Amino acid sequence: MENLWIAMIMGALILVASMASVELGISVALIEIVLGVAAGNWLGLHTTPWIDFLASFASIVLTFLAGAEVDPDLMRERLKESCWIGGISFLAPFIGGLAGRADLPARS
Repeated sequence: MENLWIAMIMGALILVASMASVELGISVALIEIVLGVAAGNWLGLHTTPWIDFLASFASIVLTFLAGAEVDPDLMRERLKESCWIGGISFLAPFIGGLAGRADLPARS
């Protein structure tokens, strides 16, 4: 029964977020994130295994859709800039993650 209440509350929050995004002109994803944080912290909403599955599946779909929106002709025109942005977008978090690790052994 608890799963049904969680689903109902999440559905209501998603509906509110979509209506608010139309009225405010803000991305629905941003409003959903804010409402999700609020629901988790103030309403005590938590995930369930089926929500975790849907989130994992949706992340794969969103990654695919983001790749589908790439304009190949524009990338060919601006290959140098595309490679720089892509390389920095990968390397910066990677190096930052490595630098933040305190448990790496010191070199002697």
